[in-house]
This record gives sequence, structure tokens and C-alpha cells, in this order.
Amino acid sequence: TISLTLIAKNEEKHIKQCFDSIYPFVDKIILVDTGSTDNTIEIAKTYDKCEVHSFKWRDDFSKARNYALSFVDTDYWMWLDLDDIIKKYINNDNKKILPRRMTGTCAKHQRDIANEVKKARFMAFIPFTK
Repeated sequence: TISLTLIAKNEEKHIKQCFDSIYPFVDKIILVDTGSTDNTIEIAKTYDKCEVHSFKWRDDFSKARNYALSFVDTDYWMWLDLDDIIKKYINNDNKKILPRRMTGTCAKHQRDIANEVKKARFMAFIPFTK
């Protein structure tokens, strides 16, 4: 099973396109909202796989990301920004999972994963263990 974690604040213009592009590939979406005043939360709640959690912004992405990770209970974990879109050519027929060990920073893993997806045209996910 796969969770997607995201941090959001006033992302109503991006959330639908992001969610629609990744929705078939994940079992759970964990959205941590840091104080949206637009319709971000309302849009997220229309997706039945999505959990919305509020987090007071503390000028530290790692605190918000770690808060999001506290809700992960799946085998694999994936991180996206809400302006990320998974290409249309990826579908359930050719979806592949590439396990990776957790080393280095999450940001480095995100860049590695994004580059692998672009080059090899398959999904990459990070195994999750607490």
C-alpha cells in the first residue's frame, strides 16, 4: 500500500490537478494544511482517500513533513508538492514500484524520485518504516 503526503497552504488552484494525476496510484493521501484561507481543505475533503490534518506553520518544512509522516501507516510513502503533476502516460497497467532505502534528506530523495520518473517513466516509492 502507498501513502502520499503533502503540505499545503492556499493551493486551491493546484490541488485538483495534482490529486487527479496521482489518485489511481495511491491508497491514502495525507494533506497537512498550514493555514489555508481559500478552498484547499474543502477540495481535498472531496477525495475519499484524503485525510486532512491542520498544522500551525513554524517556518520549518521538516516539522510539517514529520507531522505528515506521523500519519503514514502504509508500506510505501511518496511525497509531492501540490503543483506536481504525474504525467498522463503513467497508468495502472505500467505502474511499477521501485523500493528505496531511506538515506540522506527527504528533499534529495524527492529529486532522485522525480528524475527517475522522468527518465524511466515509472513510479518510484520509498519504503516506509517507523
